[in-house]
Amino acid sequence: MKDWGIATNDYWYTASVFLEDKPWYLFALERTVMFVCDMLSVLDFIKFRKEWDIQSLFHVLICCRVTDFVYKRTNSRHIDLPYFFLKKEFPSFFDEKGMCVDENNEEVENNKKMAKVLDKQFKDAYTVIVKDWSKRPLKRLEERRRKNEI
Repeated sequence: MKDWGIATNDYWYTASVFLEDKPWYLFALERTVMFVCDMLSVLDFIKFRKEWDIQSLFHVLICCRVTDFVYKRTNSRHIDLPYFFLKKEFPSFFDEKGMCVDENNEEVENNKKMAKVLDKQFKDAYTVIVKDWSKRPLKRLEERRRKNEI
C-alpha cells in the first residue's frame, strides 16, 4: 500500500511531500496503535507516580517500539519543495496557527523572508521549465515535418 502526505516546519519554513510504501498490515498496525495512544488521553486521571500517566507509559513502552518496527520496514521517499508553494497547492495540510512558534522572534521572521525568496526563485524556474517543455513537442513535430517523416 502507498500513502502520501506533507510534512511542514513552521520555524524554518520548510516543507516536503513524502510517499510511504509498506504492506497493508503495517498500515493497520500503525493506525491502531496511534488510535489507542490518542484515546488513552481520555484516561488522564490514572497516574503512576507523580509524573507518569497511562498514556505516557503506553507511548514509551508500546507506541515507540511499534513505530520503530513499522518504519524499519517502510520504503519512504520525500521531495523538499518551497513552503509557500506547497501551502498554496495544498492548503488543507497547513494549520493556520502553525506550531507554537513565537512570531515575534527575529530568527523566525528571517526564516520566513528566506522561504519567500526561495519560493519566488522556485516559481520562476518552474515557469521557465514548463514553458520550455510545452514548446518541445512542437519543436519535435516541426523537425519531423522538415525531414518528411510525417
